[in-house]
Amino acid sequence: MVNKDRFIPAILIVTYIAFFYYTSFEYLLISSLFFFMIYDFVYSKILSLKLSIFIFFLFIISLVFFGSYINELQLFLFLVYLITFFCFFTLKSYIVFLFVSLNILSFFFIHEILFTNKKLFFIVVILSFINDTTAFLAGRYFKGPLIAPNISPKKTWSGTIISFLISFTLLLILDFNFLFSILISSSFFIGDLFFSYFKRSINIKDFSNLLTGHGGFLDRFDSIFFATFLLYFYIIFII
Repeated sequence: MVNKDRFIPAILIVTYIAFFYYTSFEYLLISSLFFFMIYDFVYSKILSLKLSIFIFFLFIISLVFFGSYINELQLFLFLVYLITFFCFFTLKSYIVFLFVSLNILSFFFIHEILFTNKKLFFIVVILSFINDTTAFLAGRYFKGPLIAPNISPKKTWSGTIISFLISFTLLLILDFNFLFSILISSSFFIGDLFFSYFKRSINIKDFSNLLTGHGGFLDRFDSIFFATFLLYFYIIFII
C-alpha cells in the first residue's frame, strides 16, 4: 500500500529536480536550496531567525555581486568563516558550529559544480535517491544486524551493502572510474550517518516538517552532502 504522506512529497521533489535539470535557472536552484536549508536551521532551532536571515542575505549578495567569479577556494573560505564568525557566539556547541559551516561551504561547491558540469550534479542527486530507496527497501526485506543502532536505528548492513553495490555499478555503467565510483557510493552512507549523528546529538528526529513524511530539506540532503565535496575536487582536479 502506497504511503500518500511520502508519495506526494516524493513526486514534488522529482518535479522540482526535473524542472531545474531542463531549464537554465541555476541561480534560482541554488538560492531555493539554500533557503530550504536556512528554514531547517530555524525550525530545528539550530540558528536564530535573525542570524539565519543575515546568513541567507549574505549568501544571496555573494551570488549577485560575485556571480560567475565564485570559483576560488579562498573566496569560499572567506565567506564561510565570515559567516561562522558571527555564528560563534550564538551556536550551542562545536559540532553545531562545524555542521553549519560545512553545510554553508557545500553550497559554494554546488555553485561551481552546476556551472562547470551540471549534468554530473544531477546524476549524483538521482543516484542518491536511488541509493536511499534501495537501502530502505533492501533493509526492510532482508533485515539483519544494524550498523549503528544508537545513531541510525533503522540502517542495516544488508540495505547499506546492496544500495552501495547498486550505486557503484550504475556509476561504472555511466563510465566513471573505479575509485570515483567507490568514493561517491560510500559518501551516500557516510553523509546519512553524519547527519543522523548530528540529529541525535541535538535530540531531534527531523530537521523540519518541510516535506511531509520525509522530514526537512536537510533530511533529504544528507546523502548528497559529502558527495558535493567529492564532485568539486573531481571536476577541478580530474576532469
